[in-house]
Amino acid sequence: MTDATVDREAIRLFEAVLALPEDAREAWLDEHTAERPELRARVEAMRAADQAASLRTGGAIGDVEDDAPPPERLGGYRLLERIGRGGMGSVYRAARDIGDFDHVAAIKIVKPGLLSEALVDRFRRERQTLARLSHPGIARLFGGGETDEGAPYIIMELVDGVSLPVWIETTSPDLATRLTLFREACAAVAFAHANLVAHRDITPSNILVTADGHAKLIDFGIARGLDERTAEGAGGSGSLKSLALTPGFAAPERQSGEAISTAADIYSLGRVLNRIVGADGQDGELRAIIARATAPEPADRYPTADALAADVAAYQAGEPVAAYPAGRGYALGKFVRRHRLAVGSAAAGLLLILAALALSLALYVRAEDARRTEAARFQQLRSLARFMVFDLNPRLERVAGTVDARLALADRAQSYLTALAATPRSDPTLRLEAAQGLIALAKAQGVPSQPHLARQDDARRNLTRAIGMLRASELPPSEKAPALADGLAALAMMQLHVDTKPEGARGTLKEASAMLDTVPAAERGWPWYDARSGLRAAQLDVALLDQKPDEIGQLADRLEREIDEWPAERRHGARAAFDRATADYNRGLRGYLTDDLQAGVAAFERAERRLAAIDAVRPNDPRVLYLLAWVRYTGYGTADGIDQPRASRFLADAEATIGRLLAIEPRDSALLAFSGNIGGARAQSLSTQGQHELAVATQQQVVRRYAASLAAKPAPATRNRLALAQFVLGNITLRAGRQAESCAAYSAAQATAATLKSRGELLGFVEEGMPGLTDKVERCRADANLR
Repeated sequence: MTDATVDREAIRLFEAVLALPEDAREAWLDEHTAERPELRARVEAMRAADQAASLRTGGAIGDVEDDAPPPERLGGYRLLERIGRGGMGSVYRAARDIGDFDHVAAIKIVKPGLLSEALVDRFRRERQTLARLSHPGIARLFGGGETDEGAPYIIMELVDGVSLPVWIETTSPDLATRLTLFREACAAVAFAHANLVAHRDITPSNILVTADGHAKLIDFGIARGLDERTAEGAGGSGSLKSLALTPGFAAPERQSGEAISTAADIYSLGRVLNRIVGADGQDGELRAIIARATAPEPADRYPTADALAADVAAYQAGEPVAAYPAGRGYALGKFVRRHRLAVGSAAAGLLLILAALALSLALYVRAEDARRTEAARFQQLRSLARFMVFDLNPRLERVAGTVDARLALADRAQSYLTALAATPRSDPTLRLEAAQGLIALAKAQGVPSQPHLARQDDARRNLTRAIGMLRASELPPSEKAPALADGLAALAMMQLHVDTKPEGARGTLKEASAMLDTVPAAERGWPWYDARSGLRAAQLDVALLDQKPDEIGQLADRLEREIDEWPAERRHGARAAFDRATADYNRGLRGYLTDDLQAGVAAFERAERRLAAIDAVRPNDPRVLYLLAWVRYTGYGTADGIDQPRASRFLADAEATIGRLLAIEPRDSALLAFSGNIGGARAQSLSTQGQHELAVATQQQVVRRYAASLAAKPAPATRNRLALAQFVLGNITLRAGRQAESCAAYSAAQATAATLKSRGELLGFVEEGMPGLTDKVERCRADANLR
């Protein structure tokens, strides 16, 4: 067996063993490397390198051999010498020598042919992440690519320095110098967070100290964007999960596999601070800072890296530390220590001056307490509102029986977001956060085209307020345009489905599109692409309601084609699959509208397969189930008459899917209305099969459901559904030979349609869906036979 074969087998075992519990690893390795000592030795070397945090730029490297010679040149650089080596590859010092400028860099190369695709993706992600970050405290990226043998590499800043532990050991800096360096590291982390990147593996070895005494943050190999809300272990191998954790510095929620959060980096910074202060860490204020940063619950930690650095700066300046649990005496003592001369002079002065000073100190202490309390509460409110809207609510959406909890959560989040929106602080990013929260809350409350809590009035108020805040925002278009376009698209869905005003919806979507166009191509991040995707889906809804099949086809193709413009790491995920399914669903609708039924059925089946695959990985996602139910329902209507077995299968699966949704959201008015549509389809299917009595009873139940919903809350959309259901009841009772009931149903449908028409609320597809209604009613009045 060749060395390369042994290496590949060792890599496979290395990844597998990291997925096992610690106490089971040795026995498993004994079994899988029995009588193969050379293989066991390779695996053990990789484990040792992993423990030593191998392949860190400028850091210590393990002792695993690398037999393949490196290339002489890469990306315009000549490789000079290897400065580090590990189980996965090596780091080289390299010089640029193509005549444009002199430059020395570090090149990190992964050994070709050894890594699984998951680990190669990890390396590529480091390259993509570093490209987004330009900060004095973060090692810069100069380039990257792959060697002729397919090994990925990156070219980055060669840091002239040593790791933080080595620097402390060799230079013995005083506490003030160490704390100042720590604040520089916090500033680098804060910059990464501001660019929506969480480092996820901050350790002392990942902080280098340059020759001139400044901090450099390195090794973003397992960093991930804050908008990637997947769990640690989702979609990754055990090896990737292990590589993302350094024992002793990873937050508790990281080790339990919860979602990415900046709070995890705050925890790691707290552990680093504990390492930095050493014996000086017995100071009560420093212990309080470390305790808050490393609190077990993320909500109890500092809200930002800047806040952590600010408390350290306060400690260094002798000012009150926010994390220190003390009363007025604490603040008074800090004041006196900072103003020793002034206090001494006052003590020797007149009693009047002493009394004035005492009063001033009391007022100062009271103001200081109020400031710290207000700031802490404000940050807690800000963090809690975001958690409730963006984290907790999406989790509850996928759990059956949580409607009451979600309603209470929506009410509480509403009060928090309203308070944030009304704050007198002049922080535009705060208002952006509040507006984004109001939009997300509105979608959960009552925006159509997705499951919601049937609170359309609240949803409309929140959308209107958020849009107004964003229009008035001082932020540049690249920051506010995605949120504004998202809010406008949601408002358009209300204009379309609640108000039945397609023209109003088109105007709103036109404004959203124009807003997105104001962002230059170079400044378009994932929020921009996400907002454009939502805009396309809304435009497809309008085109469908306007019965414009050519426009539907063009928009569907455009929606799918634009996925290729997304950031590379997002083009093959669940969101991309969902958008491709949306495109296929609309192609199916185009086939239905143009009578190209075979093509329509094929498109619906493609969409169904994509959505079923997402559901298998992320079960009970309401948006996925909602679209899947519509795909199957419209697939039934398209297949009916050309392929009865496929039509029957579509209908049965649509009923099962809407049942799953109603188990999660039993009081969702949109789902109840949709279940009425599916019930009507079942009634027509039964009628076609000759089961007339059961068909009539089923459709009568559908009509009663719409009538009750309309009585509870009048809405144009519900009234349109009622008119169509009454007409269908007329057709079914007529097939059953019950002409008197048929005439009554036709007359009711005509009266409902007349009301809608007088109000300008009659939808075109509803009117077209009731052919010959006027003639049928006239013949009923003349007692003519309708059959």
